[in-house]
Amino acid sequence: MNDGHLHTPTGRMSVHRPQDYWYVACLSSELKSKPKSIRLWGSAIVLFRDQNGTPKALLDRCSHRNVPLSKGKCVEGHLQCPYHGWEFDGEGQCVKIPALEGESKQDKRKVPSFATCEQQGHIWIFAKANTEPNHQPFSFPHYQDSAYSHIPFQATFQGTMHANLENILDVPHTAFLHKGLFRGVERNLIQTEIRRFADRAECQYFGEPRPEGLLGKLLAPNGGAIEHFDRFILPSIAQVEYRLEDRNIVVSNCLTPISDTEVKMYTVVAVKVRVWTWLLKPLVLPFALRVVKQDQEMLDTQLACIEDFGGEAFNYTEVDVLGSSISRLLKRASQEAIPVSPIPTEQVAESVLRGQLWA
Repeated sequence: MNDGHLHTPTGRMSVHRPQDYWYVACLSSELKSKPKSIRLWGSAIVLFRDQNGTPKALLDRCSHRNVPLSKGKCVEGHLQCPYHGWEFDGEGQCVKIPALEGESKQDKRKVPSFATCEQQGHIWIFAKANTEPNHQPFSFPHYQDSAYSHIPFQATFQGTMHANLENILDVPHTAFLHKGLFRGVERNLIQTEIRRFADRAECQYFGEPRPEGLLGKLLAPNGGAIEHFDRFILPSIAQVEYRLEDRNIVVSNCLTPISDTEVKMYTVVAVKVRVWTWLLKPLVLPFALRVVKQDQEMLDTQLACIEDFGGEAFNYTEVDVLGSSISRLLKRASQEAIPVSPIPTEQVAESVLRGQLWA
């Protein structure tokens, strides 16, 4: 018997566009003397540095004849269009028109601008144009602590921002997709506690033995139970933390939506363990890239299947511990500006949920 309902396209895609938030635009080292073009939800944005070296961001389209400003050059801290030489300052104001005798500044000639912030080796951009941000960008933990080593890397993934966030914070898939790298040798019953806040959600895992693979051996070479936290922080931060005594690993993943179905991940791994610092990067980076490659291939496959069937058809269970919180927060943040705090503050009603899962 063929149930036609199974093949009826849903038309649904979990696409959320929180606008009143910061996203990583690029690494500081990637923006030098030339303009740089990036994309945010499919819109082209040009980055450049002004005369003081401060990063600026404008919509990548000249208000004169629709030419990409990123094809031009920087002139005395201004961005010069390659077509007629119009120059724009960091606020998008047209400050010079070579062929015009008279005042060049007019509101109709302005290009939309975006707030920027440079910190911890990254350049952040506020997604809503011509807006004064009401909070600061996410800060990578332990960045100034000399006891920690910091290992940055980047990767690009297919799929919605929602799907990628869920993948990073999904414990059960690690025992299958990443078997041998994380888990999968033995099944262990783990207790969970979910805490919900206005701008984030966190799951703490209790009674979790040391994960197999390099990450677990670095953190707990002699075994033992660890403290494990998974966190989602608006708008697009997925953070995983492991603790054991004085050892600590915090993986902070910041997702920037290139389009509705493609994201770029900027990751910083903060590591505090009892090994020489110079050993960490050649050990941790290849491990991380193997995990990333497996996730990239699976998310490619997932998106292709969703497109093939004409929409999503997700089915959640109790072990998808942060799935509903991620969906709820993204949906709400796309409709209204939710203040983001450096640390969790006010918990929402019925914020603590307890359960268990096998991993």
